[in-house]
Amino acid sequence: MSLKEDKQAILDEWDKIPQEDYEIGGRKIVIRGLTAYDLEIYRKWKNGSDELRSCSAGSKLVQLSLYTKDGNRFFEDAEVNEINGKFGTKIDELVDVILRVNGFNTVGADAILKNLLKILGVAGLRELQESISVLLASSASATLPMS
Repeated sequence: MSLKEDKQAILDEWDKIPQEDYEIGGRKIVIRGLTAYDLEIYRKWKNGSDELRSCSAGSKLVQLSLYTKDGNRFFEDAEVNEINGKFGTKIDELVDVILRVNGFNTVGADAILKNLLKILGVAGLRELQESISVLLASSASATLPMS
């Protein structure tokens, strides 16, 4: 294969953005994986200097990830604050699905282990092996990488 064909093959592979049909209150929507651009928008939002804005990172993730069946973004940028005022548990459930669709759940498990090692040290970690396996099994509420 030529370099041009290799590049095109890679770009075609990257075009395969994961998505999942989802239902909220009887309404069908599509949760779509983040594009590279969307991920950078999210990171800038999350890491911004405005503390209140960074507290609405989950709502921004929802805004960036929900689409209609026709492929249009469901919520506009201006509606993030409205999403932010909704029931937190419902938004967190949706964020968990968004993270799974994007493949970020393993990041959460790694972060949990890293933090436990810092807090407990290796000896303390050995004593909590059963608790760790439970934590890893329930690490669906992971956070996106911030690099």
